Amino acid sequence: VKVGVFSQDEPLELERAGIVDRFSTAVLSESEAIELAQFLDDPNRKDLTDLAVVTIDDVETEDRDDALSLEVEPDGYRIGVHIADAGRLIAPDSSLNGEADRRMATLYIPEGKVNMLPSCISGQLGSLVPHERRLAVRVLMHLSVGGDILMWEVSPSVVCSHAALPYEDADEAIEESSHPWYNTLAPLNRAARALCRKRLEAGALLFDQREMR
Repeated sequence: VKVGVFSQDEPLELERAGIVDRFSTAVLSESEAIELAQFLDDPNRKDLTDLAVVTIDDVETEDRDDALSLEVEPDGYRIGVHIADAGRLIAPDSSLNGEADRRMATLYIPEGKVNMLPSCISGQLGSLVPHERRLAVRVLMHLSVGGDILMWEVSPSVVCSHAALPYEDADEAIEESSHPWYNTLAPLNRAARALCRKRLEAGALLFDQREMR
């Protein structure tokens, strides 16, 4: 610390494991050269940009990797889980893919995080940023009112998130009928509770504990 190699609060565990926060020039160059438009125009992807899609995360979240949608049917709900398809942006034989493979995941530590992918991908091109067209994998479930899955399908898609809600706003939307997202999140909450009841009846264990920040 005295000679300036480490900071006073250096995360030595990361040093010992050889984990570095910086990306090489080659990796950064490849990530900055990605052209999203060519993937958005893929005719094999379903255009779901008119669907009311919402992400729910912590206030400080930048990498929005999943979103939800809901359509009410006479016999239940059509629920969409939209998972950011960041992997489609990365060539298998690229330096970018090799570095992501080495890191395996974004590492969250008390003082911050070590990204698996450069921020221009994790926080922008590969993130479900509100009001921007993005690549996704849509998991569609037709759910009965009682929580039975009547149909499901998985398909590549293009979505456009209509809003990015923090958890506190989502909780408010579930309870307050005047909230603009009440008609989406209140039924989603009922569907989630129905699924949870079926899981518990089937013998699942529920650990409802406070999460550490």
